[in-house]
Amino acid sequence: MADETKNGESGDDELDLPDLGRSPEPMLAWERGLAIIVGLAAGVPGVFAVFMSGNQAGTAVLLIAAIAFLLIGVQSTPLIKLASGNNSLELGQRQRIAKEILKKVESTNNPAEKGAYAEAAVIAVPELEQNNAVRSLRYEKAVSDVILTLSRQPMVSPQ
Repeated sequence: MADETKNGESGDDELDLPDLGRSPEPMLAWERGLAIIVGLAAGVPGVFAVFMSGNQAGTAVLLIAAIAFLLIGVQSTPLIKLASGNNSLELGQRQRIAKEILKKVESTNNPAEKGAYAEAAVIAVPELEQNNAVRSLRYEKAVSDVILTLSRQPMVSPQ
């Protein structure tokens, strides 16, 4: 880690993603907003149901769900895993997905495919936008696109 620069990029232009063993990255602003909206959408009817309904279990579940979503939105801590018995649902795997996408870059020599993989990784982990290796893949694709465009132009002789 001694060769890292201030912005978190390594000196040898590797695709430097945070270690997955650490705590999850904070949620994006729209994710937090959506969690708060869902929490409020469940909480307001839950409060009314406390006073208007005889269904105590349903009301309690609604209020617990509302509190959970509000805490997720306010704390910006993503829900990582839901499990019940033998069934589980794993969420928040953006970094893992980006790593898998960028490993596919090594399997191709086509600049268009490499650029597409870089774009997909940036969609999964927006922080990769400033990574030198991802920027070089995008630049390689842009140069390839220009060369292809120029090669398709008809040659005009000067008159």
